[in-house]
Amino acid sequence: MLPQYSIVIVDEAHERKIDTDIVFGLMKQCLRKRKDLKLIVMSATLDIDLLYNYFASDFKCDILEVGGRTYPIEDFYLDDDVENYVQTSVAKAVEIHQSDEIGDILVFLTGPDEIDLALADLHKKLENDKSYIGMPLHGKLSEEENAQIFKKMPNKRKIIFSTNVAETSVTIDGIKHVIESGMVKEKMWDDKRKMQVLKIGQITKSSVKQRRGRAGRTSAGKCYHLYTIETYEAMDACSRAEILCTQPTIAILKLKHLNIDNIELFEWLQSPPASSLHEAYQILMWLNALDSQGKLTQLGRTMARLDIDPKLTAMLYKGKELKCLSYALILAGMLTVSQSIWWSSKDQESKDMASRARAEFSHKTGDHITLINVYLKWNAFCANNENKKQQYGWCKSHSVNGKLLQVVQDFIKEKAKQMEYEVKIPNSEELDGHVIDCLLQCITAGHFMNLAISHGPLRAGYKVISAFSQMTTEPVTARVFRTSTLCLNDQMPKYVFFNELLSLNGTNYITVLSSIDLGCLESVSQQWYAAVNGTSLHTIAFESFSFGNIGAILLRAVVGKRNCNLNKLEETTQTIVDVDYKQSRLTIWSRKADLEKAKKIVEDMIQKEKEKLLVEAEEIQIVGRTRILMSAGGISQMILLESDYIRIILTKLPTTITEERIRDLCETFGQVRRIDFIRQNENSSSVAVTYSTVEQARFAFCELNGYIEQGREISVSDSCLKTEAVISKQNCRLKAIWYLTKSTGNGKIIFRQEKSALKAYELLQSLNYQCHYQRSNDLPTMKVVYYLSKHNRKAFINFESLQQAHEAVLKMNNPQTITLAQNKQNRTGSVLFQGFPEDTDEEDVRSYFQGCNGLTDVQILRGRKGQIFKKPESAADDIKAIFNRYTSFQRDTITFNPKVFNGKLEASVEFLDMTELTQAIEEMNGKTGFIGCGKVRLSERVQKNKNDANKKKEDEYVIQLQRLHKSLDKYHLINILKESQLYDDVKNVIIYREKLENRNPTTKRTDVALKEEEDIGLIGLRSMFLSTKDLFRSVPDCQIPSSTPDGTVTALVLFNDPIDITTAIKTYDNQVIQLFKGSSNLRLIPSIAHEIFINAALTKAIPDKIKQAIQYIREKYKRVYIKAVHSEKPGKATTMKIFIDGDDIQHITVAKITFDTLMKGMEYRFEDDSEKASLTIENL
Repeated sequence: MLPQYSIVIVDEAHERKIDTDIVFGLMKQCLRKRKDLKLIVMSATLDIDLLYNYFASDFKCDILEVGGRTYPIEDFYLDDDVENYVQTSVAKAVEIHQSDEIGDILVFLTGPDEIDLALADLHKKLENDKSYIGMPLHGKLSEEENAQIFKKMPNKRKIIFSTNVAETSVTIDGIKHVIESGMVKEKMWDDKRKMQVLKIGQITKSSVKQRRGRAGRTSAGKCYHLYTIETYEAMDACSRAEILCTQPTIAILKLKHLNIDNIELFEWLQSPPASSLHEAYQILMWLNALDSQGKLTQLGRTMARLDIDPKLTAMLYKGKELKCLSYALILAGMLTVSQSIWWSSKDQESKDMASRARAEFSHKTGDHITLINVYLKWNAFCANNENKKQQYGWCKSHSVNGKLLQVVQDFIKEKAKQMEYEVKIPNSEELDGHVIDCLLQCITAGHFMNLAISHGPLRAGYKVISAFSQMTTEPVTARVFRTSTLCLNDQMPKYVFFNELLSLNGTNYITVLSSIDLGCLESVSQQWYAAVNGTSLHTIAFESFSFGNIGAILLRAVVGKRNCNLNKLEETTQTIVDVDYKQSRLTIWSRKADLEKAKKIVEDMIQKEKEKLLVEAEEIQIVGRTRILMSAGGISQMILLESDYIRIILTKLPTTITEERIRDLCETFGQVRRIDFIRQNENSSSVAVTYSTVEQARFAFCELNGYIEQGREISVSDSCLKTEAVISKQNCRLKAIWYLTKSTGNGKIIFRQEKSALKAYELLQSLNYQCHYQRSNDLPTMKVVYYLSKHNRKAFINFESLQQAHEAVLKMNNPQTITLAQNKQNRTGSVLFQGFPEDTDEEDVRSYFQGCNGLTDVQILRGRKGQIFKKPESAADDIKAIFNRYTSFQRDTITFNPKVFNGKLEASVEFLDMTELTQAIEEMNGKTGFIGCGKVRLSERVQKNKNDANKKKEDEYVIQLQRLHKSLDKYHLINILKESQLYDDVKNVIIYREKLENRNPTTKRTDVALKEEEDIGLIGLRSMFLSTKDLFRSVPDCQIPSSTPDGTVTALVLFNDPIDITTAIKTYDNQVIQLFKGSSNLRLIPSIAHEIFINAALTKAIPDKIKQAIQYIREKYKRVYIKAVHSEKPGKATTMKIFIDGDDIQHITVAKITFDTLMKGMEYRFEDDSEKASLTIENL
């Protein structure tokens, strides 16, 4: 009982490894027999109560808490837990970045996929911001990418999205803000399904402590928790013990190796379930680690000594027997890192490179030999190239994690030493057939219990064979993990061994697969073989049959558009169906006994679809909704005008309805050409029925609408077959707008033409509106820089390197005032300059050092240490005071840089006269006494890319409005402008409204109240529209609204008759709608959009004429938006859609009629050709 020791110390106890828990149990036994022995357990975040109660029941215990050395950390919790912690973490990072807070940001998420999503969202929100860099941190990055995290980046804020690798494994300088999602992805043992599950769940209090500590390593920091304080209090104290997250096979082996045979009575800190212990015993017996009496065999002792997965030890033991132990050691090492051996990148080029690399290493038997190939080729390269950079380059070019290969190399050396074996790895990069056969036998010896049998195609996955299946509720089916060679080569062997079974986000996966023959199972445990009914395993495998040369059109007819018939086909045939459009092949998979019956069903379906295609007709559009119905051979059967249709859509059908029943229903009204199931879910089915004539389709439409079938009322709508024309009635949508917030009384009107803007300005002034006119954005602009605090007569002059800083000190030769210094904000090299005059500013210091090479920045120290400067409220008035004497100075154009760093305030002002701007610079630049503390610096601000970036703003002329009546909205102003014929040149009208109170994406409470407010408004809207009986020709459908941050709510009101739009506007526009808090005026705006289709041949023949027509509409109707969109069909003439929309009924309608007239005035005719038809344009 450890006679040579008086004190035992267990450190890092919170990690709760299996060895740690075994040590606790063993120490309890020792302490009972040795009263003089002392045990000290140390941990930063251990569950103290759990450990104290474990030992205190038998021994006297004391607790000593020692404070850490971190700086103060301020914690922030939410009022409500968030639903989407990824989006919320990004929003919080953006909020911190755009505030005055300094320091880098560390965000904790659960995995690479979430990190990629967060970075994409961050870059979108900060698209034009160059002052930050977003970075990922997780275990699958390359060494080069990891190194970027620790580099100093002057003048840029790092925003790092990391997994829990940043909790303890790394320390990053400069982190002052931690955003803590409260979530983690970790491995758990699912006792019901007998598998390891990688799932996302809440972290523990100990992990929270570790994460928040990252913010206080080098200075005071802040931690933002994306959950409530109540959620934190409900968290587990520390991480689950490893013994509870896996099968305890290795624990049993170690205890038995210590002559502790009665494992059930061992005093665990937290005992594993009895079922897990029983299954672990059974597995060890099947592996021949325990005999029938539960005693360790020689192999079992080796397993306990090697301290790795017993399956790997069994594999090594077999390798030693077959004299291929060196290769078995390589495979065992590679299996321990297989989940992370391949680098992952989100860009397509890197993904393609990784796929090519895996293809280079891949072996036909599967992933096990592929992993050995990776190691052998790396080892051979390193043997001939000792240069570390070259080795790293090889790993990078092959998308392999070089650090993990080093881990594998260490593993091989360590286990070989434990087995007293001298590793001999030849420099050969290839394995011969004999070695591969021996290795497959080794894999069988260790992994025979990891057997899976194919369900057919890759998407169907594998059935996992378990000897404990009688203890699970249902069989486990798993997909092949995406990095497998089988995915790369599109292989689906009938029988495979796998390394791990994982559940990721609810989907089961098997990793590291190799093809096997069932005959190899004859050499494994016969008890296990009997438990899985090994003699019948071959009956589980699926057989296949392929229908080839079907043709793409027929294949799509069988499986439906977007494979919508696939589920029904699989259900009917009781098979799994695989569709290969490139090869025009359909393959069915089923058990051998069912295959012939399934073949007959599919053959009948293919023949039936062939017969349908013989009578199929296609609608070919010409212009707009005018179509020709063309049958096989290019024969034109009829012309369909705008309102004509021959196809109807039946919806809300019972899910059990058959094609035969639909034909019986529909043939009552005429000849049915075709029936297509277009959508099917658990609640209803939708079917398209095509008739021979327009009259038959209309007759069926009228008679079947509302028909009761199997207790369900059928809905019917008309449609056009294979057409891109707009089917729905146009001008039947109405926007209903109301407001949840008050107007601020301010707004602006933006014009395209200065003449119209000036007329509107005069009009509004005559109507007593308070407003002022702002000219175009290209006015002469001045940059104004001044300081809010006096400096301390000290400055840091920063250089590109320490050598250049040293050279500057020697060159200036003034050791009393100029010395080398350390500047925390510049790690490369800095000089401290002190004792200069009080009126000196940054430009003076820069000029003083202008002869020194490598100067990057000058920073004069102002205010007290750590002082945060903010723009004074009087800043705008202070600037006006110094420029008011210049007549062309624009008082209302002052803008400020929101960031005030080191007391430096920057502003921009505009002048109408460039001469006066120049005069102001000459009179005040570099002089004191005008504004702020010290000199003011004035300079002309040159507009960047004036002719490009600001081109779209050159024609903007703005009228700014103040003190508007709170009841006015933008539509009042629009009506005034329309009455005076000034609205055509208006680009936009804006009335500013108050923001919704506490609208914060990280909270739910305000959003719930907001939703209630929107719902009450929607109820009021519906009540208003249904209050007058027979007012509308159709029943209005008011759809769920959406609101903007300023409280503007927009709902949609849908009608079936365009006349109802006009009726609604005349009756209810500008009426009052009741809300939960108060009321609001209701605005009704028609939502109008026209689409005009132009045939591909016409598009090709007269592109210039179409462009002229579009340009004519743009110039004639300025309140209308028109654009042309081409379909993307490489190598073919493309069809075109013309979109015409806006919010003015009259302008939209007239523009649509005008465009139709322009196009229809062009003569054309169809001619037969070898394909279908072509257009010949005449008299253009």
